[in-house]
Amino acid sequence: MASQPCKRARAPQRRHRYRCRVEATLCADLCCGAYMLHGGSQMSEELEGTVNKLGGRAQSAVGDALGDAKTSTEGRIREAAGKIQENYGAAAETVRGFTEELTERIHETPLLAVLAAAGVGYLLGRLTARD
Repeated sequence: MASQPCKRARAPQRRHRYRCRVEATLCADLCCGAYMLHGGSQMSEELEGTVNKLGGRAQSAVGDALGDAKTSTEGRIREAAGKIQENYGAAAETVRGFTEELTERIHETPLLAVLAAAGVGYLLGRLTARD
């Protein structure tokens, strides 16, 4: 679900990918600011979720101030989607850290890793075998 980084930071002549009516400028600035903050590479899910959450919060506040129920509801939905994306990014980062640590341990003790895999395979074979 990762999206492309903001194109506006690299090519200002192009239109920004968000087409929000009220907070288009805020949304573009938040997205590009996060893009620049992340070093110009693709934004992490967590950071992009935070940007979407803040943009949704701003859109909702503007919708409430203008009395536009549609804009306010879209903002609340976008804020909720941003929270979900933020949590997904945090979980993905945790899993990424776990796999890196596991890879390090396998490289440090390959014999133990092979024996552990063989043991798990044997146990699964015994559990699923039909007598």
